Amino acid sequence: MNRAIRTGLVFSALALSAGSLATTGCDSTPAKSTGTGGAAGSPAGAAGGGGGGSNAGEAGAGGAATGAGGAGGAGGAAGATGAGGVGAAAFVAVNPCNSEDAYTTAGTTIAYGGIDLTYTPKCMKVAAGSQVTFVPATSSDSFSGHPLMHSLRGTLPSPITETNSGAMKTFTFPTPGFYAYYCEFHGFNDDGNFMAGVIWVQ
Repeated sequence: MNRAIRTGLVFSALALSAGSLATTGCDSTPAKSTGTGGAAGSPAGAAGGGGGGSNAGEAGAGGAATGAGGAGGAGGAAGATGAGGVGAAAFVAVNPCNSEDAYTTAGTTIAYGGIDLTYTPKCMKVAAGSQVTFVPATSSDSFSGHPLMHSLRGTLPSPITETNSGAMKTFTFPTPGFYAYYCEFHGFNDDGNFMAGVIWVQ
């Protein structure tokens, strides 16, 4: 009889130990809740089974939003405006050339001096970029006897420079305008009277 009691107590102890082990999970993932241990059985009965624990994982966060669109390309630079052409000079009366009809377009040479102490022709019209040459009217004429001066009455600055030596001189006229000139000795007042003239450049 005592032997049977001791045997029953041993089985009861083993059953309690088994029930305690059944309630401890071996999964490394933490459970949200654990099962309830089963009730102890009779001294000779097996331990009750424990309830299963909840272990459902939470859903993952949604994916990142789609990337932003690429930036638009820069527009091309506008073309530069073309330079304007050189305009013709409108008629201006400059003594001694007070009308358009007074001008000649024949040749690009002006003779100075002579018996009449004048420039021939006095009034000359040329295209922009032309060269005009002053030459002596006779072999006795030179710039030392007829110093060439640019007038302050016409377009300035003037390509005509003060010339008081030599006998011939060429000037280039790149810009439209009215370029007056005179002899320092025979038109010294620079009023267009006596020995004076104008070159109209268009």
